[in-house]
Amino acid sequence: MEPSPVSPDSCSGTPATKARISPTPAHNSTGTRRSSRTARRPLVYVTRRIPQKGMDILLGACDVKQWDAEEPVPRGELLQSVAGAYGVLCMQGDLIDADVLHAAGTC
Repeated sequence: MEPSPVSPDSCSGTPATKARISPTPAHNSTGTRRSSRTARRPLVYVTRRIPQKGMDILLGACDVKQWDAEEPVPRGELLQSVAGAYGVLCMQGDLIDADVLHAAGTC
């Protein structure tokens, strides 16, 4: 089952219809994973641990910042961590509302 990404349409309540998920390796000191490529890549925030295969797909085209735990990310941490994110890979039970979208800068 593929999770659906957050898109600007989510601000209006229209569900996202296209996945904008793409894959990159190596961690930097902030917990963001980056590839050796110098071109700017979209940042995707992942709200929980996901299988390595899924992470590898993301890392092929995106910079990834992740809450590395099985339990839900605390609300305050989520609001801070999504800043500048192009997409959010969230899990069932994560509250992704207008506040989160605004914090990410998508609305």
